[in-house]
Amino acid sequence: MKALLPTVAWGIVVALVLPPVAHNNHDPELDILPSCPGITLGVDYGVLDHNAELVCVTGLTQTITGRELARHAGITLEGTARIPAFVCRVQGRPTATERIPAAGHHITEACVHTPQATAYWTLWVKENTTTSFEYAHYGVDTIRLTHGDVLVLSYHTGDTPPTTPDTALADLQVRTVSVNDHPPDNTPAETITTTSVTNNRAVIITCCIIAAAVVLVIIRRRAQRTTRHTPGTPL
Repeated sequence: MKALLPTVAWGIVVALVLPPVAHNNHDPELDILPSCPGITLGVDYGVLDHNAELVCVTGLTQTITGRELARHAGITLEGTARIPAFVCRVQGRPTATERIPAAGHHITEACVHTPQATAYWTLWVKENTTTSFEYAHYGVDTIRLTHGDVLVLSYHTGDTPPTTPDTALADLQVRTVSVNDHPPDNTPAETITTTSVTNNRAVIITCCIIAAAVVLVIIRRRAQRTTRHTPGTPL
């Protein structure tokens, strides 16, 4: 239960902070999305100057998170400095210096705190058993996806509530990748951790040896002084 409390609390915060979402009973763009024998990831950059992307990830044998899906698809996600779980940049966009037209003026995104209320990435999901996109109230680290699902990251700007992903994803050339193309990237982390632990142990052992040597020297010197100044002590 303790492990679930942060996720539940986070879901409550998101539900309270984010504006209401306009839902459609049926999304026409679903009819023109290509079929995928796996999980589909779409990226609609909105006002950002970047072509939309559609990736079909195959070879899945179990459910995965949105962040894992993005990694397999070769799509980089970056969070904010204070809250890494927030998706603030996708494929490096928007950049820190990019002027974003939003709500009648231009803004920039430093990705330090939570993304601004008038320009942020929205997350949409269509489960295999449904016929429409739903606004995801869970982050990319907690949402679970399985075979046949569709996940879309869509950049929203303006004061109005976000709507379902627009038709920028229609008629796109889908890129198909396999999970084997991007194996889990945990080897470097494990190597770094092991090396760090080994180095720390070596430092601790060295310090203990030096400390023991200093203590022995002090004890010897005190013993020698006592022997020299004690009358009747044989040499």
